Amino acid sequence: MLTLAGTALLTGCGGGGSVGGASPLQPIVLNFDSLSGCNYLNGSPIPAASRLSNQYVASYGIAFSSSGGYVAVTADPAAVSPPNAITGSTASGLVSYSPADPITFTFFNPKNPTENAAVSMFAAYGDTDGTDPNNVTIQAYDVNDNLIGTYSTPDTGGEKLFFQFPTAVIHKVVFLGSSDSNGVSLDNVTFTPPVVPQ
Repeated sequence: MLTLAGTALLTGCGGGGSVGGASPLQPIVLNFDSLSGCNYLNGSPIPAASRLSNQYVASYGIAFSSSGGYVAVTADPAAVSPPNAITGSTASGLVSYSPADPITFTFFNPKNPTENAAVSMFAAYGDTDGTDPNNVTIQAYDVNDNLIGTYSTPDTGGEKLFFQFPTAVIHKVVFLGSSDSNGVSLDNVTFTPPVVPQ
């Protein structure tokens, strides 16, 4: 496992064939702008239309979760690509930027949503505010739930959170946010097409 700050070119092992014939050279970018965004303020209620969990599994092989079982799609004026971004959710269904409510991204085979898959590259961008005085952190895990990388960077506004491995070994990414509830939302989630480990 590598722990990085400021750069995240990682080395790892593993691999597999592509799912659904998708080219590993064509990353998928999700900006959430076609979804219904709710109030972005911490503690705002998350209506059903703004709850994102498994809606993208069948098409892109990615699932989203937080303490409420889903992430919040928020109408955030500081989104990197307005109007929408995503944040964590509390168990009671409220918008949360707290590290107690991390965002988890998990990869599956779009043709068989119960089959684990992995990616070689993952990126997401923090909001443009850059007002949190602390670092923001993501962690990467393999299909056996082993921690394979940690990346931290200052909240400068629009910061890129990034992992890249030579082969597809990233099954899960956890966004821990910052160490307080000032918070950072995420946008333009980018990843290589998921592959099934061999």
